[in-house]
Amino acid sequence: MLRKVAIFPIIIFFLTNTLVPLPKITEAGQTEYVQRTVLGRGSATIVDWSPDDELIAVGGTGGVWFYTNTLQLSSHLDVGHVSAMAWTPNDNHIAVATTNGGLVIWDATTLEPLFELNGHTDAVVSLAWSSDGTLLSSGSLDETVRIWDGTSGELVETLIGHVGQVHAISWNADDTRLATASSGSSNTGFAPIIWDTQSWEKLYELELDGIVNNLAWHPIDPTILALNLNRVEALWIHDTESRETINIEGANQGFETGVMEWRPDGSQLAMIVTSVVLIFDTTTWEPLNVLRRNDPNEFGEFFASLSWSSNGERIVT
Repeated sequence: MLRKVAIFPIIIFFLTNTLVPLPKITEAGQTEYVQRTVLGRGSATIVDWSPDDELIAVGGTGGVWFYTNTLQLSSHLDVGHVSAMAWTPNDNHIAVATTNGGLVIWDATTLEPLFELNGHTDAVVSLAWSSDGTLLSSGSLDETVRIWDGTSGELVETLIGHVGQVHAISWNADDTRLATASSGSSNTGFAPIIWDTQSWEKLYELELDGIVNNLAWHPIDPTILALNLNRVEALWIHDTESRETINIEGANQGFETGVMEWRPDGSQLAMIVTSVVLIFDTTTWEPLNVLRRNDPNEFGEFFASLSWSSNGERIVT
């Protein structure tokens, strides 16, 4: 019997002025993609560029597919349905979590497992490495955050304080703070938590009106945290020195997926808004660019994930 198989596109946008100029957003202004490939089976829900920009990892229901930076299939990890994935910042290792509860650090060159990380009692749904690649943080459906030694696979710390799945996690630029978000917290219902990474004590919770879909620290400034909420006023910037949080009005575009990422130099922030990717200038918070598919009806309605290349010239979705 023939079985219908879903196919999903992987798309690369070029964002360098020498290749594709960055237009201001107008009614018809957009940057179209320059490369595209289609998965043979399964769905693609997570994309992540390797630190040397040579490989793109694509995670989904069919495991992890590794593509070259020209979208040629390189290799495949048949690990089942991927729920979270993150490259180390400084080598060819990648942490992969699956919906069956597995969490493994792999060598992406040899496709050999390096460390199996056991401790969570339910599936891991968020992963983030410290900037030096020595520590891996994992958020889980079991309502905990665990910190792992990325060089040995040993458990370093377990952080308890959330209610609900810990679906977003991020280290700040100097690795002194960790921000985590869940579907609820012990005091205020939906507050993300800022942790001290020396003592692993909870410093404070952010009181925001709505569930935080995602959060991401500025890649250069360790005091600036971007948060995406499940409301029309979607994008917020928090300053840990003043503890002030402001709404970015230009990002109030309607339904958001929660997916966002800073450009590696911190000058821009890309955020998925349903069927397009908006790019903001992070000095003025004015929209710089909108990325959309050449044919928006070709593969359904939404972008699911995005990742900047380390040189800031390309985005893969």
